[in-house]
Amino acid sequence: LAAPQLLELLHSGQSQRLQGAVATALRDLPEPRAAFGLAERALALRNPQVQLLAAEALLAFPLEAPGIPLLRQLVQALWEEKNPWPLRHRLILAFGSLDCQDPAFHQELVLVASGALADKRCQAVWTPGEQSTARAALSQASLWARSPASGAPPQRAMPSMNMRRRPREAAS
Repeated sequence: LAAPQLLELLHSGQSQRLQGAVATALRDLPEPRAAFGLAERALALRNPQVQLLAAEALLAFPLEAPGIPLLRQLVQALWEEKNPWPLRHRLILAFGSLDCQDPAFHQELVLVASGALADKRCQAVWTPGEQSTARAALSQASLWARSPASGAPPQRAMPSMNMRRRPREAAS
């Protein structure tokens, strides 16, 4: 099935398990329109697991201006107090692959993640290994938070503006 058919299958009348399975299939499609469609649908469904999958889907592609508000809304939704800390951990790990041309947005996400790592609840819930992997992802995201105009040397090549899919990392 293609993205439009999978998006039609994702609706509020399903169990959370089925929503998660359809969202996973959409996340794994090599199509940016699937990621955007999933993000829009996830915000309407208000299912944290689907929202996390949507954020991961958006982060799998170079993020251009239209995707920034969607990702920001997903992060805000996932950061609500009712959501479990493991979702935040997985989202912070995904931040490490953020690829966009907006240093201010990078900085915004770094601040959100830094706040989570400093929170005492995080230290009580996440193992030292989980905290370490989150710090490593945050460090990677921090490299991009610095603007090349600020004199900071670029740590990797500037991302292209085409919508190619980057390979997914094994840890998820």
